[in-house]
Amino acid sequence: MVIDRKKLVCYVVAAKDAAGEPRWCALNEDREWLTNLGAEPAAAAEKAGVYCCNPGPEVRRAAAEALGVDPEGEFVVHRLFQSSDSDECAEVIARKVSLVH
Repeated sequence: MVIDRKKLVCYVVAAKDAAGEPRWCALNEDREWLTNLGAEPAAAAEKAGVYCCNPGPEVRRAAAEALGVDPEGEFVVHRLFQSSDSDECAEVIARKVSLVH
C-alpha cells in the first residue's frame, strides 16, 4: 500500500484567537493546512508529538492563515514525525491524532 505523506498530520498548532479562545489546526509535512482540530485530537497530538520551541516561519504563516490569527502571535507547535521517518512510522504516529485523510 502506498502512503501519501501529504495527507498525514505532521504538525499540530495551537493559538488563541482575538477573543482569547484556543484554536488548533493540523498541517502536513510540507506545512500545508489539512484541517482544524478540536481539543481532543489536539491533546492526543501533544502526547504523541515533540514540542517545537521555535516553529519556522512557514509553520507560523500556514497556521495563522488556517486559524485566522496574527502570524506574530504565540503558537504552540508539536511535530509528530520527522522527514527521515519511514512512511509506515509516519502513518502510525499520525493516526494517533485520528486524522489520516
